[in-house]
Amino acid sequence: MNDLQFQQLLSEYLAPMLGATLTGSTASTPREKLVAYYQAPNQIAIKLTKGSTIRFILKRDRKFEEEESRLAEDFLDVVNIISEAGDRSYFGELVRALPRWVIARHLKQETTLAAILEQLDSWSSETYEGRRITCALGLMQNPSNTGVLLSEYWSNSYAPVLSNGYDTILEIGSDGQLAGLNCLAASGLSGFAPFRLSSIADWSKEDGRLAATLNTQGEILLFKGGELRFARRAGKWTHVVHLNAVQIMNPYGSKELRTEIYKSCLDASFARTGACIAVVAKENLPKVANIVNTIDRIKGGSSYKSRFLSLSLDRSFDKIERPLRQELLALDGACVLDYQGNILAVGAIVTVPSGSPNGGGRRAAAVALSKLGVAIKVSADGPISIFKGANDKPLLGIF
Repeated sequence: MNDLQFQQLLSEYLAPMLGATLTGSTASTPREKLVAYYQAPNQIAIKLTKGSTIRFILKRDRKFEEEESRLAEDFLDVVNIISEAGDRSYFGELVRALPRWVIARHLKQETTLAAILEQLDSWSSETYEGRRITCALGLMQNPSNTGVLLSEYWSNSYAPVLSNGYDTILEIGSDGQLAGLNCLAASGLSGFAPFRLSSIADWSKEDGRLAATLNTQGEILLFKGGELRFARRAGKWTHVVHLNAVQIMNPYGSKELRTEIYKSCLDASFARTGACIAVVAKENLPKVANIVNTIDRIKGGSSYKSRFLSLSLDRSFDKIERPLRQELLALDGACVLDYQGNILAVGAIVTVPSGSPNGGGRRAAAVALSKLGVAIKVSADGPISIFKGANDKPLLGIF
């Protein structure tokens, strides 16, 4: 494999996985590490081999976490494994499998997890009796020793419909043998995962467990430790660091409020409803009337919507149940909160300046509301963007 091929792999696979951009290259010596911070914690330098004379630079606005550096190292390990086939006719097939093998290596379940992700990838473009396939597969830490092989299971016509992807799961031992089907109990909806998949996420809380789901959008979600860790959307794999979003919203609202807002953005993202939500700083509360029509205010608003919703929204946003919060965010318009989480308006039409940036009404509303604190736009097709200070460029984009 040459440096040009390596650069293409970084651009196509690792950069999207880390939410970064390949910005260029710099000269390297054998003394330098294969993966290292470059000038600042928000830049990573990576080279193919110890003797490579070029290092490529990955950059983003926020710093890279330690786990993300390890993910880059795992990516490099897998690239070096397949690099000897760089001039072979089957090299393209190896490259297409690269993200799956990197994730499986990173999560220390190389063989069985890679096979699971490959099968879900195949099913994502298929249907069963005219319907999109949804399912959940759970990989356990210990062998099941049943003698019922997962590799044989795939060949059965009924395989795609045993487990529904929400509250039933096909359990698999670390030896690649089936342990059986399991019906999952209702969840407390507390983790960094879409609430409709909280039972699946909770199953993954036990040490060493991994859960993979395929949804009706053809997206693959991977859970570990009760959290969404990786997601494949629009053909690209993303590694998710949830606390980045919570930290970037600081200092607007308590950590608990910011955490619950972010969870609801995950819910809106995977429900494909879209959303726009903002938190207003204490000193900017008098300015809300300049952007949000007073008839849309929950307290004192004259519209039927305001009078109706005021009957139920008598507590702060973080105290409202997640299913109800998702329905509120799905309304056309913005959900506006004060710094304590009290709901000021729901489904509100936001006044935006003429010549607002491209990206649709939600983006323009989020940018306008960010003048008052922090605002989050969730696109109807899934991506989440966080804005501060009326800056058209989001501080953080997820998916």
